[in-house]
Amino acid sequence: MNPPFFKKPLPLKKGDKIKIIAPASNFDREAFLRGVKKIESWGFQVEYRGDIFEKKFYLAGEVSRRVHELKEALNDSETHAIFVARGGYGTMQLLPALKNFQPKGKPKILLGYSDLTVLLNYLQQSWGWVCFHGPVVAKDISDQLDQESKHSLLRCLTQARPLGSLKPPSLKSLFPGEDLKNAEGILVGGCLSLVVCSLGTPYQLKTSGNILYLEDVGERLYEIDRMLTHLRLAGLFEGVKGIVFGPLEDAHHNPEVVEALLKDLLGDMRIPVLLGFPSGHISGSWTIPFGVKTRIETQEPALVFLESALEDPSV
Repeated sequence: MNPPFFKKPLPLKKGDKIKIIAPASNFDREAFLRGVKKIESWGFQVEYRGDIFEKKFYLAGEVSRRVHELKEALNDSETHAIFVARGGYGTMQLLPALKNFQPKGKPKILLGYSDLTVLLNYLQQSWGWVCFHGPVVAKDISDQLDQESKHSLLRCLTQARPLGSLKPPSLKSLFPGEDLKNAEGILVGGCLSLVVCSLGTPYQLKTSGNILYLEDVGERLYEIDRMLTHLRLAGLFEGVKGIVFGPLEDAHHNPEVVEALLKDLLGDMRIPVLLGFPSGHISGSWTIPFGVKTRIETQEPALVFLESALEDPSV
């Protein structure tokens, strides 16, 4: 079940402080610094710890370093948003340390995708926070943020109003569903492989009654099949109001084959299914909030955000 209501952060405004953390893999220092400069050029203050550049194997330092960094950012009353250096792997290692931890003050904007899926889901399910599926610093913001994706990011994080109907040209309707009046729910999800990794753990994604967003990259056709079949056998599609897929890049060189696979796997579920929403592992990714009420429209394919992800400071 979802929390009775979700706690929304305040909008970002110029001069606000953004903390950058590295809870997962290590990253390229120069790309990171380019990303920092870009964020500062938008009018925000940026802060990060000196030990953010530490490395252990493929990780951004020891678990203890990453846990302390995360808790410190969550507790800092002067921090308005938390951005992430990169995904990769490692965030799941931090979740047990949050079991008896409750941050002080109002919710903060937490932005990320890929490996950060598990943290977005944890904050949404355990604390009732609205979270944001969007770019990381040392990759997307540094080098892959075009004008449209920059606009999407800043609109999502700075304006306390619903995003409304989003109709990217890449979005296709695979199934209309039987009852579009009920194709509404809280948006949850993230990276497909990370959602699968949560199965059987205390952090398993809660999907019933919700709209499910799934995306990934570098997974071949049979791997997409295996993961979706795994989710279905584990019961995560039971009660889902609809599914929205990201582009699923690299699954097959022919997009029609990917569409055919999804139709074959999900055709009997009788819920609306969209394919090709550009958020996540894609150049020019759009930022979207998790934890807000959404609706799927299939006649003219759209993901419609029915409420603001941010608290209106004037109310």
